[in-house]
Amino acid sequence: MGTDGDRLARRVQAVAPRPTLTPEQSQSAIREGMYARENAERLREHPDDINAFVQLCLRDQYNRRWRQQSFHREWHAMADEIGPGGRLLIGAPREHAKTTQMSVGRTLHMLGRNPNLRIKIVCANDSLARSVLREIRVNIERNQDLRDAYPRLLPDEDAGWAKESLFVKRRTMAKDPSVEAAGVLSTGTGGRADLIIFDDVVDLRNAIQQPALRDQVKRAVYEVWLNLLTPDGMAYYVATVWHEADLTAELAGIGQYPANPVWQKWWRPALNEETGEVLWPGRWSKLALERKKLEIGPRPFARQYQLVPLSEDESVFPERILAVARAKGAQWGPGQIEAPADWPRYIGVDLASAMGRKAAYTVAFVIAVGPDGVRYPLEIVRQRLSFDQTVEVIARLWVQHSPMEVRVENNAYQDALLQHLRAQYPSMPLQGHTTGKQKADEQIGLPGLATGMANGAWVIPSGSPHAADCTCPWCAWEAELRSYPVAEFSDTVMAMWFADSAAGTRGMHPADSFRAYFAEDY
Repeated sequence: MGTDGDRLARRVQAVAPRPTLTPEQSQSAIREGMYARENAERLREHPDDINAFVQLCLRDQYNRRWRQQSFHREWHAMADEIGPGGRLLIGAPREHAKTTQMSVGRTLHMLGRNPNLRIKIVCANDSLARSVLREIRVNIERNQDLRDAYPRLLPDEDAGWAKESLFVKRRTMAKDPSVEAAGVLSTGTGGRADLIIFDDVVDLRNAIQQPALRDQVKRAVYEVWLNLLTPDGMAYYVATVWHEADLTAELAGIGQYPANPVWQKWWRPALNEETGEVLWPGRWSKLALERKKLEIGPRPFARQYQLVPLSEDESVFPERILAVARAKGAQWGPGQIEAPADWPRYIGVDLASAMGRKAAYTVAFVIAVGPDGVRYPLEIVRQRLSFDQTVEVIARLWVQHSPMEVRVENNAYQDALLQHLRAQYPSMPLQGHTTGKQKADEQIGLPGLATGMANGAWVIPSGSPHAADCTCPWCAWEAELRSYPVAEFSDTVMAMWFADSAAGTRGMHPADSFRAYFAEDY
């Protein structure tokens, strides 16, 4: 780094506590200045030390200089060691700085040392890829520590400085961007690359909600992206596992897949259950991990933090079950079923505020039950609603469909809503539904609902399929079925369950089912 490093060291030496700071703040500022100076000196003496670079030039969510953890250092050591043509796979828990380290930090460090490089960053979709590229772009434009470390790392706005690709000033002429970012299934990919970083290319949508996309992702990586590398080009693949049949599992040699000798692998969960050792005690202590497990549930926690992929057998509603319901509904498109007027209707309502799910949806699920006990979905409302809007939606559906029962989850906020509805509409056939261990009960919980679907008790309208990226209530319902229990949202599945529970014992004639419902005193 020469004189550039000297200037950087002088700048960080000049950092001094302000007179208005408390003694504690002054000591913290002094420590921060010493930390910056140490890393600046280290980087000046060892320009290839990416850990010194990250600690000097990147900041955490609290705007403090980054503190490398031992496992971050292991990642970079392995990336340094794989050499030309090497392949590195990193399987790590969520929120352990995979993108910060490998997509942002490593890209900036490599370009700072060699601006002639051509790097491609591939994510699950274009939006995520652009967000990673935006972080790289902002650092090059505004990060003074980076500018001091690599003063020649500058935007080449004449060549291109956009949302999808960045050109930095080079010593050579090249038509390919310095950094380009795209979704794994994007069209129009081309050019050559010295490094490709696959950053969570597998996600909920392409691994679980739409299983057919698993093979498309694999083909895109094997047949398109990896073929863009030069003979000496390297590839990093960083991920959190989703499903045992997805690309991550295949590259890592998990489950049905044999060990992959091509890819060097680093794979470690957040908590070593044998030793009790946590991977990142400063951020994810054992207590913090236990709280997260309680918050999101044991199965999502096992996947996201313990790297245990979801298997087909674990899926509550696997494809073979959904196929039965879709085959029964092939003659109708979503929302097109017109059930006879004498078939009883039932409505299930799952409220967004249940169990603190503030970002979730309120869902009302309307079904009709045929003489053979089969459930026919008539309408799904899935929106983020206020209290008053929720009351209006339920009232409208009651008037429109004349249900024999409206079943609403009755925990806290829901109980207040039930009381309000009963006062406002005394003749509405409301019933509270208290959730709990029933969710896991094979007879009356969600697994029982899946069994009924496998036995032909449900219809999924499939005659007029929507676009693959459709987010309408009907498509959201199917997506939630496929991804339960690991999806972020399961509101539609829960509302479906409430409607099904309201309809009573599965497989009986509606009249008998209705009588059995009251006899069992739910």
